[in-house]
Amino acid sequence: MVVKTQIIVLNTIKHGDNGLVVQCYSRENGRMAFFLRGRTGKRSMNSMLHRVSILDTIAYESGSHMPVIREMSPAADLGPVITDIYKNTVAIFICEVITKFIRESEPNPALYSFLSSNIQILAATDHPVYNFHLHFLAHLCRILGFFPSSNYSAENKYFDPQAARFTDIPSGFTENESLIFYRLMTTPLTESWKINGSGKERTSLAGKLTSYLSEHLGITIELKSIKILHEIFS
Repeated sequence: MVVKTQIIVLNTIKHGDNGLVVQCYSRENGRMAFFLRGRTGKRSMNSMLHRVSILDTIAYESGSHMPVIREMSPAADLGPVITDIYKNTVAIFICEVITKFIRESEPNPALYSFLSSNIQILAATDHPVYNFHLHFLAHLCRILGFFPSSNYSAENKYFDPQAARFTDIPSGFTENESLIFYRLMTTPLTESWKINGSGKERTSLAGKLTSYLSEHLGITIELKSIKILHEIFS
């Protein structure tokens, strides 16, 4: 059976002497894995399989075996994500988040659209991307159904992750972390670079947002790329 789908590459794993397993998030089927045979030595193919590459693919599926990619082509120009160390590090973070948080092999058009849009904005922006991963995490909460109340005010200036709302009592998030989180929630992605915060605050907030998502999904997740982001953006 011929399978036509658009995918976002999350990772590749060498298989045998000349094959690759392509782990991805697909528009039509959610999390998937494809097999690519005899392509590992071709530089043009390897460049297409960079993390967060968005590809149109044609594969053949047979029984219980992994679909085999026969044709693929770029669906978006993401060159800057490959060549820019800051954007590339954010791309690694996005892939780790999706790999660890999203396991469902079923279509989720809203999530696919969110991922595709974020990746293309990452590639196209000329602004700093030091807040990009935080905005991504904040709005992934919305896509997954865990977006907190936006009731921030002068009185309710502390985010309570248990209640998923802002309160007048310190509850894990500091006052400034809570303010940054609220601004991330209410600021368009293209304007997120304007939100002020120190490298230490961004790292702390990334960890706390990861914990917030983990709690609501009932899993324990640790993101190794947070440390890399801290080193790059500090």
